[in-house]
Amino acid sequence: MSSVNRFLPIELTSINAATFVIGAYKPINPLGFDEACKLVRIINRTKGTDIFISFDGTTDHDYLQYGQEMEINTIYYLGARSGIKRLTKVFVRAAWGIGSVYLIGYY
Repeated sequence: MSSVNRFLPIELTSINAATFVIGAYKPINPLGFDEACKLVRIINRTKGTDIFISFDGTTDHDYLQYGQEMEINTIYYLGARSGIKRLTKVFVRAAWGIGSVYLIGYY
């Protein structure tokens, strides 16, 4: 049997900036990733709210100004069996705002 190369999406998740609490992390994907993701995009579509990104819910790992997006691509760098682990949660910390932050992933 031959192996099949696939590149499939996880379900898009988002968090409304109106639910942000100053100083508190909130998960964009409360249940974590369904699969180990090879490509992840975080899109900040808030109106005037900069956000901090965390992968453990306690430490700031990245920062996105409003209107910006980031991409984490492990396809070419970490090999065929790698990626961001299944069940990994992505957290956001910011002040209250308007708009949403989106999380998109592919495995």
